Amino acid sequence: MEKLQNKPKLKIPLVTDLIYYCISPKYLKKPKKIKISKKIWHMFRLWGIAITAAIITGSIITFILQKIQYDSGNHSITDLIIRQSPLLIFLLAVVWAPITEEITFRLFLKYSPYRLGFSLTFLILMLLQLMENIWNPFEFLFSQFSPFLILILSLLSIIIGGLILGALFKKYLNHQKIKLFLKRNFKTLFFCQAVAFAILHILNYTNLKAIIYFTPFLVLPQLILGFILGFTRMQYGLIWSIILHAIYNGILTLPPIILSFLSRETFQNLFSNQDASIPSMPWEDAFIILFILLPVIIFLILFYLIINSFNLYELVSQTKKNQQLEACQNLPK
Repeated sequence: MEKLQNKPKLKIPLVTDLIYYCISPKYLKKPKKIKISKKIWHMFRLWGIAITAAIITGSIITFILQKIQYDSGNHSITDLIIRQSPLLIFLLAVVWAPITEEITFRLFLKYSPYRLGFSLTFLILMLLQLMENIWNPFEFLFSQFSPFLILILSLLSIIIGGLILGALFKKYLNHQKIKLFLKRNFKTLFFCQAVAFAILHILNYTNLKAIIYFTPFLVLPQLILGFILGFTRMQYGLIWSIILHAIYNGILTLPPIILSFLSRETFQNLFSNQDASIPSMPWEDAFIILFILLPVIIFLILFYLIINSFNLYELVSQTKKNQQLEACQNLPK
């Protein structure tokens, strides 16, 4: 009996754990209890997995856009870099987007009336944003305010709306039935949050009519990221899915933020077929590219390779150990 009780447990590699969970997600009452330092390390490792998926799916997207001759300059991120300050770009990508999107798509995965209230409030905000991008019904209203003021007004609306809806849900909803529904349909809801999160990001493209039929392919990076963030939300908690989302967005937007300090002419040349060679640039732009942008990109590439080397090493070595352990446990006694 003692030998059976002391039987060593199989350690599941993070990559394997992620894949198994995303294939068959299960409702978890409480997140994993591990040290904060280990959670931070896991966030960077999950970032490495997400970036690998983005690189692979990004190749598919590039191929599609070239085939339909879509202008790569027609992207909301490009427009944002040209029109807005680096500080606003940072706030939107690293603070606003992770918080709003995680609350909208993944807060409700663990039910409480206030969680549902805030998720619905954020969802309404997202739908208004979608309407604005497609039909521009609020163009006159938004044109009267600065982006920072719109951000503050949005935050106030979300806080007030979330608290009101949460209080109403707490008073009038049958919480036991909702919890039971969530647990019984968790797999479907988990897949839906990833799909909805991906579809939202088709708004990154400005000429939607030209690419609408290719939407399933163009949002593949965000679809996979939605699964990874859903796994993080359930396994580690909402705060950690926000942190992972912020890391992902922050690292991806760091080079564009650096590019935003270039002169408008040089920046536009980089995203067009015009001459954008270093000798043809003003010396200030050449300095930014050679001594700031290039070292940052080299560092990020090395960091990415180190992270994923560890992921690969753990996957291979731990899988072998688990196979050996299972073989030993199955030996006749």
